[in-house]
Amino acid sequence: MVAELPADVSVIVGTRHAALMVQHTQFAAAVQPLSELQLGIGTRTASHPVAGFRAEAGIGVGHIGASRLHRGYRYRGLVTRSLWIASGWAFENGLGLMATGRASLAAYEMTSLLFSFVEVELGPCITSRLGRHAKLEWSVPFFYQSRHDVRRAMGIGLRGAIALEFTPP
Repeated sequence: MVAELPADVSVIVGTRHAALMVQHTQFAAAVQPLSELQLGIGTRTASHPVAGFRAEAGIGVGHIGASRLHRGYRYRGLVTRSLWIASGWAFENGLGLMATGRASLAAYEMTSLLFSFVEVELGPCITSRLGRHAKLEWSVPFFYQSRHDVRRAMGIGLRGAIALEFTPP
């Protein structure tokens, strides 16, 4: 006899794209494009096909592009590798709210200088079924990065992911 699990387990493949506003103390603010690929595993309480408490964790690799040259100064681009953990709630209509914490290891483009930073992200999300064992997740996250190389780093983006669920027979 096989016991039924109280939650669905899923593999998540996603991408995140954002506009990141950065500013150092003596320089003007600038916008940098951010792109990231994500791979993770998640669980969701099985109360409804899309509703319930969600928890996810995974890894990501990304790129923050250099800003445009402004008054003789440009913010350099970064290559990032991150670990992330997220939790949230989805309602029966597919709408929900997700919060994510991310720890990243970054390197400036064309250098070997490494540094780390943390990021917090919060945003509304929508989930829809693609089939019996797949769903599509979209969110519009607002995020803040705590970095030592700039005074402020915050942005808004769009995250999309496909989750393949593995439920007991």
